[in-house]
Amino acid sequence: MSYSNCSRTAMIKINEKQVLEAIPKTKIGLTKYCEIQAILRSGTPVSDKEFQRLFNGFYKVRGRTQSWYASFYSIFETARQENWPFETILRTILSETGRVEASFSSKIRASIDENSAVIDSIVLSNLGFQLPKSNDPLRLPKIIKLYEDLNNQMERIRKSAIGIFIEKEFFDYHKVRSITPIKALDLTLWQIR
Repeated sequence: MSYSNCSRTAMIKINEKQVLEAIPKTKIGLTKYCEIQAILRSGTPVSDKEFQRLFNGFYKVRGRTQSWYASFYSIFETARQENWPFETILRTILSETGRVEASFSSKIRASIDENSAVIDSIVLSNLGFQLPKSNDPLRLPKIIKLYEDLNNQMERIRKSAIGIFIEKEFFDYHKVRSITPIKALDLTLWQIR
């Protein structure tokens, strides 16, 4: 069966076959994600080198300077302690590093609030979203709006027929309940290419 979920912001067209093929591919990512979240739940600070190694590997945080990493993880820890929203994380990283880090800001937010979406090119593509160009003068407000739309769309999909199907099949396959349905949806969409 094929599903379409339309909204004014995005459309998703995936079918049960794609979902069933994608779910087994989520195993390695799920294991790494659960390790990261277990460390965070334990209260271990994000300055912990093992945590950073796992986070950097899973979320492909690489190619940055040591000073960028120091700023990033300092911001991450403060955001975690104070439960910062995405916009605050995004603007603080820009202020501290001079870089607009939409994806990494969303990954911090999604680590703090497991019901939050992650900005990822594959997931965005599957949902019909696109980040604004780097030279767009309205890039920052557009990214903030995109993140709001992405979270709303993920919630709509979660409640739709295909979302219910993904949730059932994902949790039946993995036999794990320590992650949110939004993260199950995210991991599955990431594997549909």
